[in-house]
Amino acid sequence: MKSIKFLFVLLTTLFSYNLYSSEIYQASCNEPSGSVSIWNFDTSLTEQEPIGGFFAYDVILNDESFSMFNDYEGQQQFFEFYFEGPNAGLIFRDGGSLNGFSCEWEVMSASASSSESSFDSSKPHVLVELISYEDKKDYEEKPYCEMEFTFTNNSFGTLYEMNIETESFDDRGDKLDDYGFNSKIKAFGDFWSMEEEMKLGNSATSKSLSLKTKCQYVQDIYITEVKDKYCNIRMLPEETNCLDLVVPNSKIDHINLLFR
Repeated sequence: MKSIKFLFVLLTTLFSYNLYSSEIYQASCNEPSGSVSIWNFDTSLTEQEPIGGFFAYDVILNDESFSMFNDYEGQQQFFEFYFEGPNAGLIFRDGGSLNGFSCEWEVMSASASSSESSFDSSKPHVLVELISYEDKKDYEEKPYCEMEFTFTNNSFGTLYEMNIETESFDDRGDKLDDYGFNSKIKAFGDFWSMEEEMKLGNSATSKSLSLKTKCQYVQDIYITEVKDKYCNIRMLPEETNCLDLVVPNSKIDHINLLFR
């Protein structure tokens, strides 16, 4: 993780040479709830989704922060996301601050920030991204880790179902058990989710995979299979293996999302 001092120097360089189109600013943030979220700011875009479900517009890179607007329940909110100084790592909402929210920042080239750079995006695919996780406890006060994924449908047509089989391992190489029979990564994972379909070009975010461990110990999540009965996509060719459509990407530094 690059230091804040280096980030500030790089920011100055960016302003001087107008290199915005090639940079992604990534913040790994610890939230008051104990979960970790990953925010990605593309300096070339004024309208973007830096985290699943949060749409920002009029995004501006300042000397010490990103500033942006967001519509929430019919009201416009102004946010500022600071890199350094006394307000480092806090999101400001109309002058207030989110207590217990701290972030570490990293600067990377846009081409290295996403799995999209490693495959032909013109071919039909479903981008599956691990975007956040949250530490929880069961009724016996034993820890488990609940994960959140975003599916982006760039396949053949409307996606109605996609459940991905997985095997997961901790940082010692030990296989992890799933919690509550939640061993699959699901396009529509939340029990209370109202989403039942995903149009071509659209995305959906939900929580699905849960593992019996603390989130900090998860290291490798292997995508192993997509069974035909759990792959329902309109216009899907008969001979297509759904696993071949999956493009995995993890936005969590210490967790790899990959094929076996």
